[in-house]
Amino acid sequence: MNDAPHWPSKPPRIAAVRPLADYSLELTFNDGRIGTVDLRGWVIGRGGVFEPLSDERYFRQVRLSTSGGTIEWPNGVDLCPDVLYSKATGIPIPFAEGGGVCRAIRSELPDALQWARQAGFPDESSLAD
Repeated sequence: MNDAPHWPSKPPRIAAVRPLADYSLELTFNDGRIGTVDLRGWVIGRGGVFEPLSDERYFRQVRLSTSGGTIEWPNGVDLCPDVLYSKATGIPIPFAEGGGVCRAIRSELPDALQWARQAGFPDESSLAD
């Protein structure tokens, strides 16, 4: 019997968010799991739409999105709830395994791999082809 945590049967959505110190958030998901994500590497030094989030006072203005299911900031920046769930729980995203998505990222969005490594996701060598 495999008791390892697994991806939920319903798409993970964020039910509550609470800002913590140092660019971290406590997230409560629709399956009851609660996890903490450190987003410092995702927002500091990114520039563009992420620039306002580098101010911790602004970062702390995070809220549930008006469209539901994820988080957002007043400037409209939002983050994928699937990625946040994986980051908060350590459970890999099943549809990102097997290479389809990863192969597309490697070929079409090379900067995404660098961003993902800096954000704490596995390096390219650990992704299936």
